[in-house]
Parts: sequence; structure tokens; C-alpha cells
Amino acid sequence: LQRKKKVFVFAQIEFVYFLLFGLFLVSISSITTALPPNNGSCIASVWLINIGYTFVLAPLVVKIASINKLLQAAKRMKRVKLNKNYLYGVVALISGVVVVFMILWTVLDRPKREGGFDLTNTETADGHIIVSVAY
Repeated sequence: LQRKKKVFVFAQIEFVYFLLFGLFLVSISSITTALPPNNGSCIASVWLINIGYTFVLAPLVVKIASINKLLQAAKRMKRVKLNKNYLYGVVALISGVVVVFMILWTVLDRPKREGGFDLTNTETADGHIIVSVAY
């Protein structure tokens, strides 16, 4: 396995797993988006996209912030020890805030299937105008 190589050791493989999990959720959301629209698939798409991108972006922001903290400490000639569990906790906190937001959004204003209605120029044999619906 490649886990022992320097690239993955310095990348902290756990953060790579967070990224892969987030991208997996976003790819699953593309499947739910491609399904025929109903209220369940609309809710699932919104949840999967938001949670997925949270798991992609939150670890990156946390890692960049920790690198910035290390560089600032190096400028002052100070030694800094970063705790991995603290970094995981920050990612979990950001993800938790997004989950709470998604719960509130789903409860208060649930995503719904909505169609667009267009009048066509064709008429039925009875003289009624045909309305087309697109989702």
C-alpha cells in the first residue's frame, strides 16, 4: 500500500479520507438528481450535496488554518504542537453546524418537487389547449 509514503504521511491520510467521503456523497447526489423528481429525491439531493461539500471543504480549511498557525509561529520562532484530535473536532463541529442547518431547513422549508408549466399552441379535439409540464 501507498500509505507509508511521505506524500500520504504529510497529507494526513485521515483528512484524505474525509475528502473522499465528501466526494462520494456528492457523486451519490448526482444519481439522486438524475432520478425522476419527487419530494424524497429533492431532499436527498440537497442533503447529499451540502454534507458532501462540507466534508470536502472543511478539512481543507482546517488544514490551511493549521499550516497558517505553524507559519505564524515560525515567524516568531515559537514551537507549536498541533493536536490531530483538535483538528478532527473542528471538522466535526463544522459538519455538525451544517447538519443542524440542514435539519432546520428541512423542517421549516422542505425542498419540494416543482414543475414548470408551459402553454403550447396545440389544441385537443375538444378545443382545449395542451399544457406541458417539465421538472
